[in-house]
Amino acid sequence: MSKISLKHSGGNVVSLNIPTSAPTSADVAFKLPNADGTNGQVLKTDGSGNLSFGADTGGKILQVVQTFKKDSFSTSSSSHVEITGLNASITKTNASSKLLITVDIGFGRSGRAVTTFLLYEDSSELTDLNGTGSSPRFITNYNHLQSTTEETYSIYNISKTVLIDGQNDTSSHTYKVYGTSNAASLFINRRSFLYDYGTVSSVTIMEVAA
Repeated sequence: MSKISLKHSGGNVVSLNIPTSAPTSADVAFKLPNADGTNGQVLKTDGSGNLSFGADTGGKILQVVQTFKKDSFSTSSSSHVEITGLNASITKTNASSKLLITVDIGFGRSGRAVTTFLLYEDSSELTDLNGTGSSPRFITNYNHLQSTTEETYSIYNISKTVLIDGQNDTSSHTYKVYGTSNAASLFINRRSFLYDYGTVSSVTIMEVAA
């Protein structure tokens, strides 16, 4: 028998056909579930021929958390310091899920300098997100302006999105942004010259089903 045919009273036939190629090793047997699933569920296999209905979760966005930092922040440290309020916490609903993280930052600086940002998970830097070279960072910005005055009047917006595994658990973890301008003061959400021309920074985290 090459197929199972079901004929409708109207005359047309619906068929269940064998695969185009022969099974690779042994006979293939599928055991159907003993009840229908619920609306939106799909038929899944456990890899041993047992079929069941379950949620269609692969690749879906399971949850979104977002934090907006609306106030200003400044630091004159030549080392990376945590930008207070620019962080977001998430608890995975499934330990195997991945995390899609977007960091959007508005900033100014008091002079010609290289501005760099790092992404932390709890108290640990996510060094795997850095590049290679002499001083790689998660985000780097440098604009070769002619004078300090030009820099103090300038404001920048930068954004970066990464997909990471995150911790393989369902505990809460906080993702933080650290920053510095190595030879100048760093100002978040404003330019150096005045508080006008301000902006808003944010961290957005999406849990993506594996």
